[in-house]
Amino acid sequence: MLKLKKVISMFLAIAMCLGMAACSTPGQKQEPAKPADAAAETPSETTPDKKVLRYSLTADAPTLDPQLMNSIPSSTVGFHIYEGLMRNHIGEIQPGMAESYDISEDGKTYTFHLRDAKWSDGVEIKAQDYEYAMRRLVDPATASDYSFLVTSLIKNAGDINAGKMAVEELGVKAVDDKTLTIELNNPTGYFLSMLSMSQL
Repeated sequence: MLKLKKVISMFLAIAMCLGMAACSTPGQKQEPAKPADAAAETPSETTPDKKVLRYSLTADAPTLDPQLMNSIPSSTVGFHIYEGLMRNHIGEIQPGMAESYDISEDGKTYTFHLRDAKWSDGVEIKAQDYEYAMRRLVDPATASDYSFLVTSLIKNAGDINAGKMAVEELGVKAVDDKTLTIELNNPTGYFLSMLSMSQL
């Protein structure tokens, strides 16, 4: 019995060696890596200085419109290219585009002070950009899937979303280029964490 096991083991070992040898191409030799040409390593003076992020997704992102991103691929890209007023860093809410913020004593008015930043085209990011985005979020013409997040929170958002008021009545105002105020209907402890979403 022991002799039979040794014979079978030997045949299996030979079969494995033959199988591995069959997987290689005859005469194929692996060449050692050649050192890169020094000229190829030095960027030419005509090459523009680009910063490129490559990110693998399981599917194409159907839209990069922040108020219409309702798929995982779109939201994943949006997370990387749009900065909310706040940032969620491993469950800890930190300032994002807002360098600092103040909350009124009644907990219903938030004042955000924006940091200096620019869009990818070099234009300065302003509080008016966030005012526009929030108005667009609740505008019934946009039909954003995420408008429900703020319709009961932000002053007048529900009536605007229902078509009963103009978007200019939203409780979000750009006081100046670097100051944004948001008025809530009621104090909301989780409001800052919501502002880390790229859709808002």
